[in-house]
Amino acid sequence: MGDSDEEDTEQTEEETTIQRNGEQYFFQDTAGTMGQLGEQSAPTEAKDWQEIQNELTEDEWQEKQTNDIERVRRERELARQSANNGIEQTLEEMLQRAEEIYKNQEFNLWNGEPNIENEDDEITFTRSLIKASQEAGVDTSGLADDIVSNMAEYAEQELDFVNFDNFKLSTLPSTETLRSAQSTSSHRGGPREVSSGATYKNSGFGHMPALLQYEKEGETEVKYTELTKATWPNRFWSTVRDPEDSKYRASLDQDTMKNGGFPEHFVTALDYSKARELELRNEDILGFGPNDGPADNDYESLGDEIGQFLTELVDDQYVTGYVEDGEEINQDINRQDGIQVGGTLVSDEFGESLEEYVTDPDPETREYVENIGRGIYTIRQEQGWDTDLAITGTVENPEIRGTTLERINEIRADQAYDQVRQRVAE
Repeated sequence: MGDSDEEDTEQTEEETTIQRNGEQYFFQDTAGTMGQLGEQSAPTEAKDWQEIQNELTEDEWQEKQTNDIERVRRERELARQSANNGIEQTLEEMLQRAEEIYKNQEFNLWNGEPNIENEDDEITFTRSLIKASQEAGVDTSGLADDIVSNMAEYAEQELDFVNFDNFKLSTLPSTETLRSAQSTSSHRGGPREVSSGATYKNSGFGHMPALLQYEKEGETEVKYTELTKATWPNRFWSTVRDPEDSKYRASLDQDTMKNGGFPEHFVTALDYSKARELELRNEDILGFGPNDGPADNDYESLGDEIGQFLTELVDDQYVTGYVEDGEEINQDINRQDGIQVGGTLVSDEFGESLEEYVTDPDPETREYVENIGRGIYTIRQEQGWDTDLAITGTVENPEIRGTTLERINEIRADQAYDQVRQRVAE
């Protein structure tokens, strides 16, 4: 009996693997809220496909963006109890302080910069949230990500002095430079020595700024936003800036950047061309492990960071979450605790299309991008959070297919990101 059960399990696992590799997902949108997401029904020529049903209304989708406030309360309490941090202010006190900062323009400016008076109110409001949390004791990008990004949309709705259009502050996985002698990061890639003899390295994707998006006079604005200082961090040219004017977008053709630093130490998941070039060097600058490393999920890749970003456009808590009394649910769903979150393979075609949106945004494309996040979220919620996915096509017409970790590693080892569609579907 036991042997028979074991054989059935092995057969089921094998069938699932075969089914998921190359299987294309299409959506039945019963609530009418998935929007443009490639073909909405399976074409007759698609041999292997699966229909995913969306029943969430727009209000329910929006609630996912604003219901993460319990994370702020929990992280503040953990920080308050920590010997290394003294956060005493409650969420309500931080919001009250943010309102004071915003209304009174209480910023410590560097030679009058940035020009607060002439910037969009959405940016000044974001600076106010950052400064209020900083005064409360938030001093790392990780804690700021837990607190600022999770309370942004809630604050925008709760504070009656603001009325923004399509305001969203989303986690943007990124790297930064770290001085090797002072670094506690587990990853230290791309070492470069400066004239003083100090060595600086790439932190890996452990730095957490945000992507700020909002609409102004019918146009979409997109900004890279540091979350740890409101006006002028030492490592960055400015806290809130256009992506193309950031250190993250600095060309790898340069040896060093203006005001110092090395371009390979600064990159976000959305700077696709730069990040992919660094990944393809096979020098483990970004912390993904060697391309031909072990075929397991110990290493993440650029596609995983993009997948995280797209999902957190929908829900900042991703696969974790909170019920009304503040109890965290699904808190152990992560690789470190041995419960697998599926890998995400991104093709060159899709990655380059997403990068184009960041530098040339418009409302329609922004909606496409968020709909893709909704699609990924719905697939994994229905099929299992460990579902491995491959994304190809473009933002305007994406193809999302099931795949396997083995196939992801094969493509990664061969650096065949221009062949994702054919190699996943074969």
